[in-house]
Amino acid sequence: MMSMFNPPKISVLMSVYNGKPYLSSAVESIIKQTFEDFEFIIVDDGSVDGSSELLDNYAKQDRRIKVIHQDNQGLTKSLNRCLLQASGTFIARIDADDYCLHDRLEVQINIMENDPDLVVLGSSRMIVDGNGNYLRTNFPPLTDLGIRWHLLYNNCFYHSSVIYRGDILRKNDLTYDENHLHSQDYALWSKLLNYGKGRNILQPLIYFRSHQSQISILEKESQLKCAQVIALDNLAKLNLNISLSALNECIRLFNSSYEHLVRSDWEYIHLFYIILQHFQEIQKIDPDSYKRLKIFITDRIIYSYEKQRIFSRFVNSPVFKGLWEDANSDLLSYLPRRGVYKIRKYLKQTQREIDFIHPLNYGL
Repeated sequence: MMSMFNPPKISVLMSVYNGKPYLSSAVESIIKQTFEDFEFIIVDDGSVDGSSELLDNYAKQDRRIKVIHQDNQGLTKSLNRCLLQASGTFIARIDADDYCLHDRLEVQINIMENDPDLVVLGSSRMIVDGNGNYLRTNFPPLTDLGIRWHLLYNNCFYHSSVIYRGDILRKNDLTYDENHLHSQDYALWSKLLNYGKGRNILQPLIYFRSHQSQISILEKESQLKCAQVIALDNLAKLNLNISLSALNECIRLFNSSYEHLVRSDWEYIHLFYIILQHFQEIQKIDPDSYKRLKIFITDRIIYSYEKQRIFSRFVNSPVFKGLWEDANSDLLSYLPRRGVYKIRKYLKQTQREIDFIHPLNYGL
């Protein structure tokens, strides 16, 4: 337990707005942690559903819980108010509708204390429905390199799984950017990695609850727009100023999730490699890691086209051959026959909804 005079090792932050249906499981998953040296700072952001009273009852039972009541101001401002109160060496997050494994903090604090260069650490997550029934597991990129590449386009940390260094924020005046109503964590990670390494661990440490009243569903369009602004800013830091439409096409290709082709696909594939080249120059990536990353990106694009039954047309196009020959000449002899076989083999073998074209397969 934390001392009355010494700051806790970890400050756990939560913002709640009308979250009563799932609030107890979230709070109890923190107060029952095997690692006990923490404070739990919770902002009640103007709840009117009984969340306020529930939180006050928990605070009476556990002195590590500090509840702050305020009029509704939104998640970003609420998290910054949490940060102002936080005194821990490390900052951990949990959302009011998620919950975590009982040893989550213990696992993460051991990793952070053994790697002083690590500034932010997340994990995989298990998706459950509103009743807590398991649906699937999401696996993010694990390494610093893979994370930095993904952050150019998308947030690749699950916010409820993250722990980061509070002293880095305090020394560099970093907070959640209040210009972003959503994706404020994406913006913070993009800045935080200027001061050290990022990492995700393969072991899932949290349960992410998927339900119809969550922000990612209710505010999907607004959340997307905020993320696009952050991604464009990240690319601009590589001296690449691209249009919003070009960004969306790159994301479309990278996520392998589109339903039709457009004539300009080759243009955006070429843009991918330009971005990768700039990324390599800025990040000073070693040749082997650069090659792994380039193979991973190309496989993602190949998989997109295989899903649309035009795989052979893509890999035999002059554009593709010209882009790839300089980096990996033997890949052209490997494709398309073995490439198609590999794809079909994995799709047949896997029973879970996990894309086999995944950073893990490339050491990312």
